[in-house]
Amino acid sequence: YTGANTATLNINNIAPMAGAYTAYYCDITGPCAYRRTNITYLTINSLPAVLAQPADRTVCPGYQTSFSISAAGSGISYQWQVSYNNGTTWNNLANNASFSGVNTSQLLVNVTSGLNNSTYRCVVSGTCTPPATSNAARLTVTLPLEITVQPQDKNICEGIYTTMYVSTTGTVGSYKWQIFGNSGWTDLNDGGIYSGTSTRTLAITGATMAANGTQYRCVIADGACAGGGKSSEPATLTVKPTTIITAQPTAIAPICSGGNASYTTTATGHNLTYQWQMYDGTQFVNMSNGGFYSGVTSATLNITGITAATTTETNLYRCIVTGTCNTVSSNPVTLTVHAKPAVTSQPADVTTCQAFTVQFSIAATGTNPTYQWQVSYNNG
Repeated sequence: YTGANTATLNINNIAPMAGAYTAYYCDITGPCAYRRTNITYLTINSLPAVLAQPADRTVCPGYQTSFSISAAGSGISYQWQVSYNNGTTWNNLANNASFSGVNTSQLLVNVTSGLNNSTYRCVVSGTCTPPATSNAARLTVTLPLEITVQPQDKNICEGIYTTMYVSTTGTVGSYKWQIFGNSGWTDLNDGGIYSGTSTRTLAITGATMAANGTQYRCVIADGACAGGGKSSEPATLTVKPTTIITAQPTAIAPICSGGNASYTTTATGHNLTYQWQMYDGTQFVNMSNGGFYSGVTSATLNITGITAATTTETNLYRCIVTGTCNTVSSNPVTLTVHAKPAVTSQPADVTTCQAFTVQFSIAATGTNPTYQWQVSYNNG
């Protein structure tokens, strides 16, 4: 106070005392009389102040959240503001489908993905200036769980390793791979040909034909938003059989020149093709249809009217069986072809004298020929 003994009382640096008031009066004395003024009252209004700041929020789309403050001051009012550029610029909010309570101490927000990383503050105005502004609070909108890469159908050969996998956005709570069977979709567990059944990648090791045509899918739980889980599209595993020769070509007894033979290879597999080969003295080479041979690209090789010129000939054959998954070779088989006997030099007539020795000779070819001379006394 100053001027307490003058006609004017000065009150300096009034302390904040919201709603408080003080009574004042002045006593006036003189030589002739004493007088007291009427009582006057001083009311003190307090400045607006934020007592509790708003807190950051992390919320899933489709939910409602709130930002709250606690404030004090004389004649205070509230105005919530939003910034979409990390606090560079601020705009007053109005009540609409997204926001309500914009002029109260609690702002309600209906959360959508577009509000991710927006920030909010409240400006508290009152009877006295300046207004008080709260700290900024950030709204983080959790990305919804989405499957961005679906598992793909796989075509593999029996016994081969393969994988199926998914990719996602958002927060994953868990993965669980399932298999479709007579009871519908059921969970897979690690074991047998399966591993990674609770991860994003299902591994299938050493698939057997029993797995051919099996369907798989991945059920993914949302790790942030309740009820936000997803199931992937199903993917089909096609397992093709390996190529196996189940019956080898069977050796046959030797045949004579001009005779016939056939050899058959029996095999199982997928998309099988056959190629018969013959050994040329150095290596096996592919055969072509023609001459003695037919069926060189089938399971049965036919040999018709094969000849041996002057002696026994042997040929070595095998079948190459090719399938989608692999190629196998049959056991080789040997065909022995005996040459038929043939006289290449005839005996010559001989005229001689009594008591002399004569000789008749021939030359012959063939396999292991034997000789038997004959005589005729009646001109044959």
